[in-house]
Amino acid sequence: MASVFFKKGAWYVFFKDWTGKYKRHVTRAATKAEAQRMADDLERRAERQRLGLEELPSESKTTLAELCEWWLKNRCTPRREYLERSRLKRYVLNAPLGKLLVRQVTAEVVEDTLRQMERDGLSPSTINGLRAILRTIYSSARKAPEPYRFRGTNPILDVESWAVPKKVQETLRAEEVGALLPFVPEYWLGVFVTALYTGMRKGEIFGLRKRDVDLNADLIIVARSYDHETTKGKHADALPIAPPLRPFLEAAIAASPSDLVFPDPEGKMRSKEADPEKVLRRAMGRAGLVEGYEFVCRRCKARGQAPHSWNYADTEERFCPTCKMRLWPKAIPRPMKFHSLRHYAEHRIMPSADPRLRRGIGRCEAA
Repeated sequence: MASVFFKKGAWYVFFKDWTGKYKRHVTRAATKAEAQRMADDLERRAERQRLGLEELPSESKTTLAELCEWWLKNRCTPRREYLERSRLKRYVLNAPLGKLLVRQVTAEVVEDTLRQMERDGLSPSTINGLRAILRTIYSSARKAPEPYRFRGTNPILDVESWAVPKKVQETLRAEEVGALLPFVPEYWLGVFVTALYTGMRKGEIFGLRKRDVDLNADLIIVARSYDHETTKGKHADALPIAPPLRPFLEAAIAASPSDLVFPDPEGKMRSKEADPEKVLRRAMGRAGLVEGYEFVCRRCKARGQAPHSWNYADTEERFCPTCKMRLWPKAIPRPMKFHSLRHYAEHRIMPSADPRLRRGIGRCEAA
């Protein structure tokens, strides 16, 4: 039978836990009746745990940071370890949250961390990403070996997700594609056209093999990313080949010295560090697909003076008011990434009725 007693200005509860051992805990109860209710609740909960009606409490001495390190090394896939470690580093591994024992982490503590991320200006999708990875880590800990095993309810399940506003993805307009492609270098041209007309990701294009392209059936099988035998979505897709894309694929296959469709000059797979975004921004600037032009005085800048800088929508001839030097315009491309090209297939190309189409973004227009 649970009991209470008063000692040194505080009420204590004395009850039998789920193992059958008696425990004593100090409380913040103001009265004896309040302390007795708490003691009765604790003993009833312990009895339900003994009967298997509730989760057993965790007695692990592992901190959340140590649990995260275990998960990164033993449960996270190698290809995602760097990304997930970067996600956890600032707000868990090197933060006060990571120093808490796993059984001390509550939904309120996690929500405080997520709200701090919001105050720091991070996007709702980034906040939800940390919440999702913590939920996965706690779920994995329930089946982990000692001392990382966690017995108890996953506290992240009580943390609400952040609402992510739906945005219209920035991409090229149909009439801009013809203006852009003449300024794309030959080395990148096939990659850009493939992204535009299939919606494939960079890794899927770099990992595309000749055997994945069936020109007779007008199909591309997307089954891998880089050298991994699976895509980011963990599934394969069959995409129809648009008529404007076909000649680029034929030329790339004929010129490739290896089994890759778009290899590097040595016939090997292009590096993950290859940056088509720089190529995209340069081509957009030369094609005039810009937000405006920046005029900066290079002479004043070279002399250590604060250079005059203006933004204009045109390239009309202008001169520095200080040194009278002619100012050369620098294009300010629209904020667009290579990944944005895949949204062209989603938003600009008419949907296909081909039943072989399995991905909603790989749709092709009629010839």
